[in-house]
Amino acid sequence: MRSQLRVPSLSSPRATSRAELAEKIHRARRSSRAKAVLRLACGLVIAILATPTRAELVVVEQDVPGEGLLTTFKMTVTPAAEPVPALKHRLMLREIELKQGNAAPYYYRSLLNIQNFSQKLRKKYGDAYDEWYRQNDVALEELPFEKAQAASDSWRGSAMENLREATRRRHCNWQWNVEEIRGPEIVAFLLEEIQVSRELCRGLMLVARVDLANGDYEKVLDTLRMNYRLGHDVGKAPFLVSDLVGIAICGMGNNQLIELIAQKDSPNLYWAIAELPDPMVSIQDSMRAEMSNGLRIFPFILDAETAEHSPEEWARLMAKALVESQQLVSSGVGQNVVPSSMTARFAVTAMSTVAYPAAKQRLIESGMTKAQVEAMPVGKVVSIDALREYRRIADSIEKWSYVPARVLRNHNFEINKELNVNSAEGLSRGFGHTLASLLLPAMQAARSAEQRLIWQTHGIQTVEAIRMHAAETGKLPNSLDEITIVPLPRNPRTDKPYEYELEGETAIVKLPFEDDFPGVAYRFEVTLEE
Repeated sequence: MRSQLRVPSLSSPRATSRAELAEKIHRARRSSRAKAVLRLACGLVIAILATPTRAELVVVEQDVPGEGLLTTFKMTVTPAAEPVPALKHRLMLREIELKQGNAAPYYYRSLLNIQNFSQKLRKKYGDAYDEWYRQNDVALEELPFEKAQAASDSWRGSAMENLREATRRRHCNWQWNVEEIRGPEIVAFLLEEIQVSRELCRGLMLVARVDLANGDYEKVLDTLRMNYRLGHDVGKAPFLVSDLVGIAICGMGNNQLIELIAQKDSPNLYWAIAELPDPMVSIQDSMRAEMSNGLRIFPFILDAETAEHSPEEWARLMAKALVESQQLVSSGVGQNVVPSSMTARFAVTAMSTVAYPAAKQRLIESGMTKAQVEAMPVGKVVSIDALREYRRIADSIEKWSYVPARVLRNHNFEINKELNVNSAEGLSRGFGHTLASLLLPAMQAARSAEQRLIWQTHGIQTVEAIRMHAAETGKLPNSLDEITIVPLPRNPRTDKPYEYELEGETAIVKLPFEDDFPGVAYRFEVTLEE
C-alpha cells in the first residue's frame, strides 16, 4: 500500500468561517463581557475542529503485483437530489456567458512570468507548497490553512484574471502554423507554453482546495470550470503531446471534483458532468496531423514516385534520412545534418544489401514490372517503398481510431504486431516501417489516455447517479438496474454500466484492470452519512 489519507468535510457543520471567529474573539476582548464571550468563541472553535464530520473521503493507492496501481476512493457522502433547475451548478459556461475572440492571447498573458511567480512561492513556502494542491499528499483537514490561503490569494491576481478571460472565449487558436514546417524541426518544435500550462492548473487546484476548505462550493465550481476549459483548449494545439497535457489537466480537475462530491451537502453534479465534452480532449485532429509527420519530416519521400535524382543524390538523401532517424530515437533532433561521404557510402551499402532487395520485391508484387524497378536508382526504389509502406501502416493504425473503444481493444494486438519488428529483420522491412515504428506508437498511448479520462469521468458520474437515487429512495441501490431517475453512464470499454455491488452499507463501483487501461484501475466505495 503506497499511501492512505483522510479528507473530511470542512464545510459543515461549520457555519462560521475562520475570519468570523477571529472577529468574534476581537470584539469579545473589547467588551465588558470579554471573558465570557471569549470562552464561548474558543469553545466554538474547539467544537468545529472536534465535531465528527460525516461526509469524508479516504484515498488508498495500492500496487497490485503484475497489474499496476489500484486507486480506491472511500467516500461517505450526502444523498443529493437533482438541482432545480437541473443545471443550476455547471462545469461549463452557458452560451450567453461566452465572449467572442481567441483565447490564446489571454492564455499567453496568464503565462507571462508564471515560472518566476511559482518559484517565488516555492521559495517562500518550501517544498511543501507542491503538496498542497494534491489530495494524495495533504488531506484537506491537514492543509496549513493560513499559508495555503495566502498562496491562493497570490494566484487570484492578474494570472487568474487573464486565465478567466481566456476560458470565457468561444475558440482557441494557438496560431503556430506547424503545417508549414518540414524536416526534423517538426519533432523539435518547442511547446514550452503547453508544458507551463500545468503550472496554471496547479494554481487552480490550490485555489479550489482553499475554497473547498472554506465551504464555498460555488467558487470551487467556478475554478473547476476554468480548469476543464484550460485542459480542453491546451488540447487544441495540433500535437499529441498537447493533448496529453490537456488530458492531465482535466484529470487533475476530476480529482478535485471527487473531493467536492465527498463534502457534506455538496450539490449533485450528474448533469454538470453530462454537459462536459465527451471526450473532454479529443486527440483526433492531432492524430491525423501526426500521421503525416513521417512524410513531412522526410519530404523527399513524399515526392519519391515522381522525383528524378541522380543515384548519388538519392544516396545522399537516404543517408541524411538514416542519420536523422537515429536522431529521432536519441531526441537529438533539429540539427542540420550533413552526412559525410563515408556515411553516404555506408547508407548505399546498407540499402543495396538489406533494404533494396525486399523493397524491390514489394514493388514488383504491387504491380510494377521487374524491368521498371531495376531501371530505377537504388535510392529511388527504397524511397518509393518507404512512402507506400509508411502510408499502409499509418492507415492501418488510423482506421481503428474511428471505431468505439470497446472495438479497438480487440485489435490492439494486430496494431502492435504491425509495428513491432524483429531486430534481425532490420531494414528488410523497409525504411517506411522503420519510420512508422518510431513515430506511430504514440498514437496508441494518446488514444488510451483519451479514453481513460472518459472512463474515470463516467465512473464519477455513476457515483452522482447513486447519490441522486439515494436522495429519492433513502437507500443505496442493490444493483445499478434499480437506478431509473437518470440514465446510467456507460463504461467506454464495454458499452455497459460499470461493475457494481452492494456490500452491506457500502456501494462499490469498479473500474478494473480488466478494462485494459495498462497499469490503472479505480474503485469507488460509497457509503451514506448516518
